[in-house]
Amino acid sequence: MQILKLINTLIENIQRKSYFFHKIYIIFYRQFIKTVTTLLAAKKLKKLCKNCKSLDDNVNIALSYTYSLFEGSPYKVVLNSLQNKVELQEFIKLVAKNRSRIIIEIGTHFGGTLFLFSRFGSHDALLISIDLPTWNLKGGYGRLRSFFYRSFRSKHQKMIFVAQDSHHPSTLKEVKNHLKNKEIDLLFIDGDHSYEGVKKDFETYSPLVKNDGMIAFHDIVVHDQGENCEVNKFWNEIKEKFEYKEIVENWYQKHWGIGVIINKKGYK
Repeated sequence: MQILKLINTLIENIQRKSYFFHKIYIIFYRQFIKTVTTLLAAKKLKKLCKNCKSLDDNVNIALSYTYSLFEGSPYKVVLNSLQNKVELQEFIKLVAKNRSRIIIEIGTHFGGTLFLFSRFGSHDALLISIDLPTWNLKGGYGRLRSFFYRSFRSKHQKMIFVAQDSHHPSTLKEVKNHLKNKEIDLLFIDGDHSYEGVKKDFETYSPLVKNDGMIAFHDIVVHDQGENCEVNKFWNEIKEKFEYKEIVENWYQKHWGIGVIINKKGYK
């Protein structure tokens, strides 16, 4: 790793003197760094998982795993779920209890929750992740993100990435093709947090959930107005129509909160 750091420093010195070399550096060297970092990040994560003895061990990884080749590297791989630890633990206990076999996650972001679904879902689970086709801080898939996420799988699990807007009709069609008429055990909605967005995700994908399957919403706690999070508004509209559970450490925390409903066909 020290050699890579020295090479990185040398190239940064050279690129200051050459615009052309600067472009070559961006295209090739940084891609090389990203690829190697991702491969080694996946390898290290697997090694860490072998030493996990409890739910708490796994949740700690899901909330804080970071890997880079060396200090000051231009690229690092981050695993996070942007959730409250206490709430996340309680939610994953439900997933583990049900051994969910078919799971759909809308909004994978940094992959922490997907990681836990792979760890505590069924050993032969089908995990479908829906997120935007390009990576940014709000989510989506970069070229190497899906490779890193696939490293979560156990031997008999299958992981599918649908890199599209969850609201587009073609996305639903693709999901149905992957399901092959099978019903979902768990639908986790954590994508578009606007009222219309979360409502659309629920209305589009909840019909695919089996009777007595779980549908979970992230961020049901009232957020600060400037964050444009309206999940709580839709949650409060529908929760009384179902058997439901609210996993909230503090209703005044202004973030997070997970709402879980038990699906029933033909609800009104």
